[in-house]
Formats: sequence, C-alpha cells, structure tokens
Amino acid sequence: MIRTSVAYLGSCWLLLQFLDVASQLMIIDVIVGAFMFIFMLCLFPVVIYISWHFQFTNSTWVRTATVDFDEDGEPVIPRLLVGEVGSD
Repeated sequence: MIRTSVAYLGSCWLLLQFLDVASQLMIIDVIVGAFMFIFMLCLFPVVIYISWHFQFTNSTWVRTATVDFDEDGEPVIPRLLVGEVGSD
C-alpha cells in the first residue's frame, strides 16, 4: 500500500509539473491545474482502498486475504487485539 501511495503521489506530482510547463506554452487557463489537483486529491482515497484490498499480479486482480491462517487451519489473531486470558 505504501509503494502504491508513493507511486501515485509521484506520478501526480510529475503530471502537475508537466501541466504547469505545458500551460505556459499552450496558453491553458490556470483553473485546469487547480482542477487536476483537486481531481487527483479526490482519487487518492480510491487508490488507497484498491491497493489495500486488491493485489495486481499476472494481469489479474486478486483480493487480499482478510484473515491469516496457521498450519493447523486456525485463524491467527494478533495478541495486541485479543490479549492474554488471566493476565493482569
């Protein structure tokens, strides 16, 4: 998820830099850059959600597992969430 976030933010920054230079050469209104910034900012939570719940491998989307299982087939529950029974 962190790699996806960094890649998305980096590509957004490059696109905004390109748009800034191109807008001066092609006489594009300043509002286009502001619109693109707001649009990419609104898409950021969508990118985070997709990268959190899905994995793109071998040209297919694979949903990531929500629960990890040990070798006995029992679900692994983190101790930080459950705690020890009888501990003070």
